[in-house]
Amino acid sequence: MARKFAFITLLVVLLGPLAAFADDDDGNNKLKAVPFAFVGTAEQCGGPAGARIVTSAWLGGMGLPDNGGDNFNATTPGDPPNKRDPHLGLLLNKNGATPICSSAGAEITGVKGKTVTSTFHVGLDYRNGGHCGAGAPRFNIDTDMGFFFVGCANAPTTPAPQDPTEWSRTRSDVTNCGSECFPGSIPVGAKINSINIIFDEGTDIASNDTQGVGLAGAYGPAGTSDSLRARVERAVGAPASSEVGGVLCAVAGELHDGGALARDLALAPSTPVDALVREGYTRSGVEILSRLRGAFALVLSDERTGEGLIAVDALGNGSVYHAEH
Repeated sequence: MARKFAFITLLVVLLGPLAAFADDDDGNNKLKAVPFAFVGTAEQCGGPAGARIVTSAWLGGMGLPDNGGDNFNATTPGDPPNKRDPHLGLLLNKNGATPICSSAGAEITGVKGKTVTSTFHVGLDYRNGGHCGAGAPRFNIDTDMGFFFVGCANAPTTPAPQDPTEWSRTRSDVTNCGSECFPGSIPVGAKINSINIIFDEGTDIASNDTQGVGLAGAYGPAGTSDSLRARVERAVGAPASSEVGGVLCAVAGELHDGGALARDLALAPSTPVDALVREGYTRSGVEILSRLRGAFALVLSDERTGEGLIAVDALGNGSVYHAEH
C-alpha cells in the first residue's frame, strides 16, 4: 500500500534572518502554514475540471513534538518523552493520478515583503516512507525577481534530530541552490510575494522517490534560536454563527474549499463560513455535508422542521461536546 498512497510526515522550516520584518501579510510578524485544497474548474484547468481527491489538514499525533524535543527514548521505548505534546502534523493527500487538476497544500502567511538574505533556507522534516518527490511536496516561492520552486527529492537530506531513525530532514539554501531549485537560486535581495507548499503528484508518479506515492504527510513546527523561527500553527478560529429564515448555523474552524462552494451557491467569495453552510443546507439539506472539506465542527438547527444536525469534518479535526444542565 505504500506505493499506492504516499504519505510524508513533514516539519516545515523557514530559516533567516529575513531582512524586512515589516509588511507581513497578517500584520503580526507571525508565520503560519494554513492548509488548503485546490479543486480546479474547467476554466482554471484549461481542460477537464479537477476532482475532490485531495486533503490538507492539521492532525494531532502525525508530527514530531511541537516543543522541539525527542520523539522517542531508546532506553525505554515504551515510555516516550513529550507524551502530552500534541505532535501536530499537516496531512497532504492526492488520491488519484497526477494529471487530475487538484492539489493539496499550505499557504505560508507572514512572509509578504520580506527580503531574501544569503542565510535564507527552506526545508522539511518528513517521516521515512512518505512521498518525497522531485516536484512534490515543493515550496513555490514568488518574488519580485521571478518565480522559483524548491523540490524535496534532490534537496540536501540528513536524519531529523528529533527522531533520526524514522524521520529525514531537507534543508535548501535558496540563494545557493542545487538541482532541487528551479529555474535556479533566488537572488539575494529579492522581495517575497508569497510562499506556498504544494502537493500535486498522485498515485501514478514515484519520481525519484521509491517509497510513497499520492499521500503526503505532516508538517510540524521548527526553528532555531538564531534563526527566524517558523512556529507553524493550525488556524482554528472562534465559532461563527448566524440565523436566517429559521435556520441557525454555528461553525467552528475553516473550510478549505469555501471559495468553490461560494461559486456553486452563487454567493460572494467573502461569504462567512456559517452563511455558506446554512445556505447550502437550505438548498440541499444534509447533502451539503458531502461538499464540505476542511477542519471544522458545526451545529445546525432548523426551526421549520424541528430537526437539526451536528457534524465534524471527515478526518475528525473538529470536536463537539454535549452537556446537560
